[in-house]
Amino acid sequence: MPPQFASTRARPPYPKTDDDFYSRFGKEATCIKHLEKWRWGKGFRCPTCKSTKGWRTADGRLSCAGCRRKISVTAGTILDRQRILVRKWLAAAWLITRRSIPVSAVALSRELKLGYQTARTMLYKLRTAMGRSMQRPLRGPVEVAPIDLGTTRQGVRGPRIRGQLTIAVAIEVSREKGLGRVRLCRIRDDPGDSLVSFVCDAVKPGAEVRTDKLLNNLPERGYSYIQVGRSAYEKQQDRNSVERKREWHSRSAGRHGTRTSS
Repeated sequence: MPPQFASTRARPPYPKTDDDFYSRFGKEATCIKHLEKWRWGKGFRCPTCKSTKGWRTADGRLSCAGCRRKISVTAGTILDRQRILVRKWLAAAWLITRRSIPVSAVALSRELKLGYQTARTMLYKLRTAMGRSMQRPLRGPVEVAPIDLGTTRQGVRGPRIRGQLTIAVAIEVSREKGLGRVRLCRIRDDPGDSLVSFVCDAVKPGAEVRTDKLLNNLPERGYSYIQVGRSAYEKQQDRNSVERKREWHSRSAGRHGTRTSS
């Protein structure tokens, strides 16, 4: 009889604090069951012969009924053939993703009570895997918006803007986890056409794209396009920016005088 695992659709709530995480993933058996639910939530499937039948052996691995191969839940992952406990791998991933500052190998070895070289190897493997996931296209819903950036410096005739540019930002939005992965791109020409090209490069086709810009040709590219209104705060920021520019121009004209035709 093939082993049964709970479906991944009914996932438990995401941990919010360190105490919440360690209370749920503090035991090795619990961490292994979590990996099994995540990997084989739709049913066991042998990576070699694709058979869906098997049984659990005495050492905790699964034996495939088709090719008789013993398969571990960590096979084919960065945890494969590692002597480090699964709970410490999950704890390391939690610390890397939750801390506001980068986690060093020294801090990780001290936190998980591991050797320096072991902690350094874990950091390398986890960051490499995170880099691969960041290269995959974003999945919806995704919010897209252009942002104008520029640095100012005090000149002889008042503040001057230098180095002004426009950056396109795309970010995954989830009700469960909040904000997810982010993509950035500099826009050099027409914002409308550049945003469409940016979405096609950064977002997976078929995803839901939300933006306050008018991008009517997105549905033709296979995206679910929703135009959303700007928030009251963003509108107020735009009005304040316009008022500051008008005030600066009026002061500059009053200080240096205006040219009149004779």
